[in-house]
Parts: sequence; structure tokens; C-alpha cells
Amino acid sequence: MATERWRRRHRAGHDNEIFTNGDQAHAAKVLKKLDLEDCFDTVICFETLNPPSSSSREYNSANIFDIIGYLSKPNPNVDLPKTSILCKSSIEAIEHTLRIANIDPQRTVSYIYE
Repeated sequence: MATERWRRRHRAGHDNEIFTNGDQAHAAKVLKKLDLEDCFDTVICFETLNPPSSSSREYNSANIFDIIGYLSKPNPNVDLPKTSILCKSSIEAIEHTLRIANIDPQRTVSYIYE
């Protein structure tokens, strides 16, 4: 079944990577529960894309966007701030994942399960 298919791919020399918004502990737990922990070469998870040092910058009240206030009175003239957090399915997160795993997107098959 699915587990054996992943094992066959792995034995045949195919690289298998996981890209999840979950953390490393959650990914490991799920892979173990599915009996797939030995089928993947790389697990790219929340911590991989967002290491603690990348978000450790100084904040003050002038930098904090009031999203609750904005959502209560949306204004199309207000530019929403960009987040420094990378998560799938953003293009930036996918591009970063491809770089981390050294994957050529032109030679890649993708299975996306949400």
C-alpha cells in the first residue's frame, strides 16, 4: 500500500522529502504512526523555515500592526504588513524549501496533501 510504495521509491534511489507546517516533533510522531519514518531523506518543517534567530528582532509598539482593529474596519488603502514567517503554501516557502533540499523544480514530482 502507500507505505510500501514510499519504501520502494526510497530503495530505488528516489529522494523523498516532507514539507510540513508542523514542527519537527509532530512530523516525527506522524511518520512513526504511519510507519514511514525510514522512508524520507529530509523533513522540512516549521523550525527549518523559521529558525529562532530569523524572528528574533526587537519589537516595540510602533512596529506592531493592529490586525484586530483592521479586521473590525477593513480599509483597502492600508497595506497589510509582510510577515517574516514562512509557511506552505506561500510561493516564498516553497522556493525556500526547494533551495534547502537542493531540489530542481523542473525535475520534481510533488504530492500535496493538506
